[in-house]
Amino acid sequence: VLGEFPDLDIVVQGEAEDDIIAFALREKLPSFSCNGTGPLKGDLTGVVADFYEIGELAGEKAALILSGATPTSLETDTATRSRTLLNQATARLLGIVIPQHILARADSIIR
Repeated sequence: VLGEFPDLDIVVQGEAEDDIIAFALREKLPSFSCNGTGPLKGDLTGVVADFYEIGELAGEKAALILSGATPTSLETDTATRSRTLLNQATARLLGIVIPQHILARADSIIR
C-alpha cells in the first residue's frame, strides 16, 4: 500500500495538513504528525526529527566531500534523536488526559 502513495508525506505536510487537522478536530479524533508544525496547528502529538542533528550530519558529509571524498563513497546516516511534541489544548478538546509521566518525557508541550 505504501508504494502506491510515494509522495503522501509531502502532500500531508504541505498541502493537506490543515485540512487533516481540521477534520480530526471536527470529528473529535486524535491526529499525529511527523512534522513540527502539526502539533502547533492542532495535532495531538508529533514525533519529529531533530533538525539540528540532521544539520550536523549534513555538515559532516559536506566536510568529507570538501576533503576529497566522493558522495558515492559516503555511508547513509539518519538522525538518532527525535523530539516529542504534545498539544494539551487538543487533548483537552478531545477529552484526553495525558498522564504526567508522558508529559514529563515530552520535549515541548503546547498549552
